Amino acid sequence: MANIMRTDTRDAVKRSPSPSIESLGFDILTLVFEEIYDSAPQELWALGKLSRMLHNATAPFRYRSINLRPSMVDPALVDLWAQIHVYTRHVIVDRELDWESALDLLSGCQRIARIDWSWWEGRHDKQRLIPKMISDSIRDLWTHADLHIINYPWPTRLFNPQSTTIPYENVTYISTGCLENGTDQEILARMVAASPRLETLVLNGKRLNWANMSFKVPPIKHLTLKDCLWCYTSAELESLWDFTCLQSLVLTEGGFSGFLKILPQNRFPSLSRLVVKRVYAWDSDVTHEINQIIAGTHYLEEIEVVCHLPDLALDSIMKQGANLRVLKINGFASFAISGSYPTISVSELSKLRDSCKGLKELSLDLDSNICDPYDFIEVLSSMRSLQHILICMHTLLTEFEQYADGDDIDFAAAKDLATCCSSHKVGLPIHQLAMDIGGYRLLSSGHISRAWDNQRKRGHFPERLFTFSWSEHGHCQIESRKKMVDSSRYLFYGRN
Repeated sequence: MANIMRTDTRDAVKRSPSPSIESLGFDILTLVFEEIYDSAPQELWALGKLSRMLHNATAPFRYRSINLRPSMVDPALVDLWAQIHVYTRHVIVDRELDWESALDLLSGCQRIARIDWSWWEGRHDKQRLIPKMISDSIRDLWTHADLHIINYPWPTRLFNPQSTTIPYENVTYISTGCLENGTDQEILARMVAASPRLETLVLNGKRLNWANMSFKVPPIKHLTLKDCLWCYTSAELESLWDFTCLQSLVLTEGGFSGFLKILPQNRFPSLSRLVVKRVYAWDSDVTHEINQIIAGTHYLEEIEVVCHLPDLALDSIMKQGANLRVLKINGFASFAISGSYPTISVSELSKLRDSCKGLKELSLDLDSNICDPYDFIEVLSSMRSLQHILICMHTLLTEFEQYADGDDIDFAAAKDLATCCSSHKVGLPIHQLAMDIGGYRLLSSGHISRAWDNQRKRGHFPERLFTFSWSEHGHCQIESRKKMVDSSRYLFYGRN
């Protein structure tokens, strides 16, 4: 009997079905596919090929966003479009199409919530920004859809400034290429003034001056200035711009010091996100203006600033309190060259921990010549909500030191710090600790010499990125990257 029982048990084990993604309930699958759609939507197409059930289950996500291509605008695909009409929420147009056929197929997509319209080379429509039949359909069929105008200016020779085909009442987003002439700026100003629902402006121009134009910018929520020279007086700024609703301000690639200096006293009462980065030259005045923005705001949830760290007022940052979720404050040099770097002290970091208890993501510089890295990591590890950490540090390598093959002193030190972090984080959430060594993420390298090239040839790289990621069960996955730099592309001035 015992033998029979054992045989039956083995048979039962053999007969039990192996778990698979198809065995998950519909609600769980929906959550899984939603996560995949947000992080890696292309993977949904691979999943859809595994089985008929997965093909049907992923369809609402695979066809949620459609980039219109000539191959899709084919009357022979009318049956396919009839199946996906109900799923499509987002349409991208960035090439010439058979507009009549496209409209016939799209007209059944009643749930479109956003349309992205970009410039492309070789346009045939030389009179209107958007074909009239498309504009009329947006007004009639997709009344509440958001229209994103991307990568303006269209070449002036192809764009009639008097065009009335743009459905301005749908425009919520405008981004620009480089605004180089007055005509481009004048047309853009008309577009902005005529768009009452406009929420986001992404401006890229050498000079931005609408002072002589009689209009007012709608109260936008998101503003990005990329390499913009701001040519206004304080009075002109007050008459043109309304920043009372501004929630996100991104300043990048320099040229915005004029903007900072003429801001009104109340500045940005609704600001929740401030990003200042990729700046070519810094002085104390710019950092002072950033301090003023932070000090005049009490609801910041995200601060990302590359600045002259000694002049940054940490007290103003700490006053954001539990609202602050993301803090990234780094010096502009990012340890790309040797020397001392300003670092937040352990005592300042402790105050930050006690003041901003809601921090989930943090990026800081750490000069181990000034501050003990283990004390620094210990304070970071005691931040109860902190889940993602990035630390920028010096390389421990030197140009002329002889290292044995296989020696990796930067990795060994990083692994010790990660062990210290995880041991102090026991019972607290921690997802990732990354260490940027020697300016890995900079566009250019500071370790340029034949001596450094020789170190790289021997397998010792001064620019590294180490990433330690922990699963829910505490398992650690380690990723190591190195930057390949060829110093021969740079000029040498007597340095060997």
